[in-house]
Amino acid sequence: VAEIPATAKTSALARPTGRRAEEEHEARVREKWCKPGAIVRERRPLGGKMKLLVFGSTGGTGRELVKQALAQGHEVTAFARNRDKLGDLTHPSLQVVRGDALDPAAVEEAVPGHDAVLCAIGTGAGRSTLREEGTRNIVRAMEKAGVQRLICQSSMGVGDSRANLGFLTKYVIVPVF
Repeated sequence: VAEIPATAKTSALARPTGRRAEEEHEARVREKWCKPGAIVRERRPLGGKMKLLVFGSTGGTGRELVKQALAQGHEVTAFARNRDKLGDLTHPSLQVVRGDALDPAAVEEAVPGHDAVLCAIGTGAGRSTLREEGTRNIVRAMEKAGVQRLICQSSMGVGDSRANLGFLTKYVIVPVF
């Protein structure tokens, strides 16, 4: 079973108007995204509005994810160890859940009821297992809750965090790209 991402319907090809044009557009999208003979099950956004859970919501990238999601009309849950780090960020569609991504129980409690999870966990310049363990806890909680959409952003290896990369990654993989 092939799944066409919801964004494919608008970003991959220009969106047509009219019934015939719509059918032709659907055929082009299927051709672009699916293997021949595949059974197609399309993912459609839930009325355009989603319930999003953001991990790493107090960092620079996480705060920006929260702001943009709210601006687009989504309901957002910011998962944070310290609510004060969100500063003056308030909105009627914003809920803040206090917790630590390293605590599997706290993560499991936060995930159910969301349509998607966004992960922008970072550790700055210090060496830490937060990204690895936190992401593992998030994925396990998502599997348990049946949440299937995950966007995980990382800038590991960029700027000050380059020193945290292992030998193979720093001297073999990164130079290739």
